[in-house]
Amino acid sequence: MEEAGCQPNVVIYSILVDSLCKDRLVNEAFDIFSKMKAKGIPPTVVSYTSLIQGLCNFSRWKEASAMLNETRSLNIIPNIVIFCLLID
Repeated sequence: MEEAGCQPNVVIYSILVDSLCKDRLVNEAFDIFSKMKAKGIPPTVVSYTSLIQGLCNFSRWKEASAMLNETRSLNIIPNIVIFCLLID
């Protein structure tokens, strides 16, 4: 996309993160997430939800908790989906 002059936005990055997490490629999803933030594109609650779900699927509880704390520090209000993922 970038080579063709089309700059991805938060929606495109969130789709990539979600797809990678669903394909069990959580570390790769974190790489994309980091690139998004490095480019100055602020993540949304949807971006964080995908990562938290991917982490929970692999019992990576400490990292999921850290992501939840990061949302709070950025004034991103966690939604019901995030809390259900953590409870589940």
